[in-house]
Amino acid sequence: MPARIAAEEIPLIGRAGVDEAGFPRQDVDRAAVHGLLVRREFQRVTRLVEAVQARFEADPRYEGWMVSVGDALGTPHPKELELIEAWIAASPRSFAPSLARGIYWQRTAFLWRGARIVADTSDRELQAMSKAVERARTDLDRASSLRPGLTLALQELISVHLLRGSREEARRAMEGALARCPSCYFPRFIWLQSIRPRWGGSFEEMERFVKERSDPADPRRPFLDALVAWDRGEEARFLGKMDDAKTFHERACASGRGDAAIAILCAGERRHASDLSGALSDLNRAAEAHPGDDQVRLSRASALAAMKRWEEAGRDLLYVLRTSPTAAPRLHERVVNALAALAWKAGQGGRTDDAERLYALARELAPTNEALALNAAQARKLSSGTAGPSPGGLEDERPSLTLVVRDEAGRPTPGAAVVALSHLGTAWDLFRSLEHPRDASVTDAAGMVRLPVQVGPTLVMARLSGEALRGAVVRVDVPPSGGTTSITPAGLGRIAGRVLDPGGRSLAGVEVWAIPVVEKADARARSFAAATSLEDGSFAIRGVDRGPYRVFTHSDLHAGPRTGVAAAGNGPDVVVPVQRYQVLRGRLLLTSPNGPVPAPEAVVTGLGYGPRSAPTTEGRFSFRFSERSRNSAVSFSVPGRPPVYRTLDVRGDEIDVGEIVIGAGRKLRGRVVDRAGNPLWQAAIRTVTGQELAKTVVDGTFEIEIQDGPVELNVWRQGFLAATRQIGAGDTEVAVTLSQGAQLKVLVLDEEEKPVADLALLAIGAAPCKTDPGGRCELRGIPPGEAVVGPSLFGRTRRDLPVPPSLHVPGLGADEDRTLLIRWPLSPNRLTVAVVDSAGTAKLPPVQVYPATPRVLEAISSSRATTEPYYLADRRLDNLPAGRYVVVQRGKGAACAMAVVDLRRGDERTVTLEPRDGGCVGPTPR
Repeated sequence: MPARIAAEEIPLIGRAGVDEAGFPRQDVDRAAVHGLLVRREFQRVTRLVEAVQARFEADPRYEGWMVSVGDALGTPHPKELELIEAWIAASPRSFAPSLARGIYWQRTAFLWRGARIVADTSDRELQAMSKAVERARTDLDRASSLRPGLTLALQELISVHLLRGSREEARRAMEGALARCPSCYFPRFIWLQSIRPRWGGSFEEMERFVKERSDPADPRRPFLDALVAWDRGEEARFLGKMDDAKTFHERACASGRGDAAIAILCAGERRHASDLSGALSDLNRAAEAHPGDDQVRLSRASALAAMKRWEEAGRDLLYVLRTSPTAAPRLHERVVNALAALAWKAGQGGRTDDAERLYALARELAPTNEALALNAAQARKLSSGTAGPSPGGLEDERPSLTLVVRDEAGRPTPGAAVVALSHLGTAWDLFRSLEHPRDASVTDAAGMVRLPVQVGPTLVMARLSGEALRGAVVRVDVPPSGGTTSITPAGLGRIAGRVLDPGGRSLAGVEVWAIPVVEKADARARSFAAATSLEDGSFAIRGVDRGPYRVFTHSDLHAGPRTGVAAAGNGPDVVVPVQRYQVLRGRLLLTSPNGPVPAPEAVVTGLGYGPRSAPTTEGRFSFRFSERSRNSAVSFSVPGRPPVYRTLDVRGDEIDVGEIVIGAGRKLRGRVVDRAGNPLWQAAIRTVTGQELAKTVVDGTFEIEIQDGPVELNVWRQGFLAATRQIGAGDTEVAVTLSQGAQLKVLVLDEEEKPVADLALLAIGAAPCKTDPGGRCELRGIPPGEAVVGPSLFGRTRRDLPVPPSLHVPGLGADEDRTLLIRWPLSPNRLTVAVVDSAGTAKLPPVQVYPATPRVLEAISSSRATTEPYYLADRRLDNLPAGRYVVVQRGKGAACAMAVVDLRRGDERTVTLEPRDGGCVGPTPR
């Protein structure tokens, strides 16, 4: 095919035309090029690469197009290699697939090399890097020989030879590239990076190269100067010369804005200085100059996410993922979750079109997330269609809330610490916020403070200055435009009681905190306060208002109840049971040629607190904790050596583990694959205490240091079931195969053998699925063993059908595919449930409706839990299958009520329940 016709097939992105110097404003659409490879359109992608190379050879100002093509086709992922191998077989005489494979191996070599210094890089990683480097050199040399004008191959060889440690060969590759294209920019930019001081060069050598080997009239010359200035700034920062670093960085950013790499660096510097708008401005300019650059798009997506501009971030991220599907997994998860939350809010507000658009973007980013489809359906249902658009639009902006704190007399209170909690939380969350205060704003002399908050319900807490705990909390529904409110700790009530140890003895000196129940907070300010117990254990907390409170303790020696004790202002005295903190002690020794020596520092991980470190005295350590468990996994370690694990019984007050000797350890190599034998990249290797030791690299392998004895490891990767492996004392290698779980193919039929559509089902560990018009859906990712299939209440949209009972499916294999038939009998009957309190006031359920089998009746009557299937009543259940049912409503504590109902086809029955303390008893059905 003539080059002219092939050139018309080049997918482009950006504004058409050229700039003042004749450089194209458009760029090659990397996502579109990569899509051709994924779809195995090998002949077309070959023609495309050859057409771009022909355009570059005709006009060197198009060299950026060839760089974009190389980046699009050389993604370092094992599945990409399979595609390139097939491409080589389909086009054996073309330089294009050999070039792509050479770039693939060059990128893979850098992944093996990593960012650590050589001393911290394992021999295995360096060996794998060397193999990838040799493969890259072979392919790039072949591509260069097939197309003598292929500057990109020599350009990539510069980095390849540097990784091999051959600076002279790298220089020859650079000179060869410039001989083929004297005006080219990218070979100069790559060589300039290779002679940085960190690679054995110097700033003088960099400046001399820019001066002698670049044209001052070239509009890209300032970009080379900018790179030198940036590196000088980095050296100044390393030496602590922050003013010099700032000067060099500002110079680099002023002269290098048009270059993608410099723009990304400058945007990162602005973000570090909290200048998000400046960072975004830099990245927008870079994106306009390089519209197809993945790294610019990824950096801009990260900046937009930091600014809560989730939809724009999602669109940039989507473009990147079409070329690099595994890029930025944490950012990917944040953006998808934020888009789903925004879409849900839009659906609740009646903005159906906005919700549909946001859900569509989220599903493009996460096509395997079936919960998004269910959320979208539910949001459509909740949309009334009458609510107008929110004044704040869809961007999750941060309005400000002006708050005035006053005392009981209405006077402004300066010096009060104010915190806005983005979620309403619980009394326990509020207690933890007070116990471990985060950054708080302080009221000024007028008692005023301005807080950046989220739109919607926000919990605002004000703690007055002073030694004793005292303050108030209030719920504020913040509109998009922000608002003003005041808060006054004006409680006149009192909570009194005693603090006792487990033996019933009084404890003095324990702080008791009264925290209001904030789960259902409203616009009425609720006070909180504290008091210290006296010699007889008594305490009296004053300054609280009427209403429900939870009581917590705060002490250096004693741990109180985490769930709290319900109390009411001016109510009866309460008893607060506490117990002493537990102590874990022992001695840590290190092996040495002369025998065990005391460890200077101990790190203990586990016991519910994560890693905790402290210096030792002759190796002896002591840690305080509160975790009474029969089997608690704990690790003991020191920096530089692998940890030792113990499973301890920590139910006592004093736990002495004796002497623990930590050896130098041994290397353990392993490989993680899926059931088809494909390597799994980025699988996490973790300890039994949750510490991450390593992640697998591109070929699914890992290398870690472990102790000489037996060790238990956990392996996890997103989309797969976690696996546990026992490593023997002599094992040096391990192979792990991760499963994506079993699959249930569900068919739901009614009593007339007709399919039941639009029903959401859920199995533990699996994403929910919804039945199609044929009554079918698939539950994937189920752990092996017994599966419990039940309703997904969130996605149930058929109100004419009851929630199905849970179904037990025994004996599922790790990767088994099984068919499950669910019979869904429909009966024209109705069961209505009313729940009232002792005063006859109607209350909301939850109500559970079980089949009235002897086993269920006996379990409920004896206040035992039962795992039998049950229905959930939302005041009314229609179309229940005929039969006998037990209706149960459990309240707090031992409050319970139940009734037995015989339901026949066509019945309409009503049951009234009045939960009382003392067990499950109830009225007869009526």
